[in-house]
Amino acid sequence: GYQWSYSTDSGTTWQPISGATAATYVWTPGTSISGTVLLKCYITGADGGTVDSYDAGYTSIQITVVPPPEIDSVSASRPLQKLNTPTTLTATFGDIQTDNTYQWYYSTNGGTTWTPISGATALTAEYTPTTTGSHNIKIVVTTQYGDTTETTTSITVLPTYTPTQISNTSVDINIPGTAKYQGK
Repeated sequence: GYQWSYSTDSGTTWQPISGATAATYVWTPGTSISGTVLLKCYITGADGGTVDSYDAGYTSIQITVVPPPEIDSVSASRPLQKLNTPTTLTATFGDIQTDNTYQWYYSTNGGTTWTPISGATALTAEYTPTTTGSHNIKIVVTTQYGDTTETTTSITVLPTYTPTQISNTSVDINIPGTAKYQGK
């Protein structure tokens, strides 16, 4: 049989990986593990004796685990937004890695479907809404290893009104219990 184990302290202590009992193993480390990690396999023979792959002359495998980025905040410069007017979107991170890729998206149906914002592929981007109502905005960050994380915010888009001039119009204002105003 086989039992894969990992060490985060240069091989001083080894922790068995639950369920890793085959000759080959694809390891997905938990989010609590980062930094340099060693992997090795204990092999149990038919006679019940166990051979440590490391002690048997095989070297352990050294990998570096990079945790997915954590987004500190995401915001829009104008949470109340006029129709067809750009707003600046900004995301901040505690630990920015240069190999990350970014894509901003918007949704006008409560997050059921998301549409990429054209050209919005940096920590700061511009979004010009073309419909009124509530818009959910999210950024998806992808590491060089394919791990992703995302965070959302929202804006409310108001219609643009064009004032019209009122002239020569008679107005009657009648509020019960008060004086009546009639004027031009």
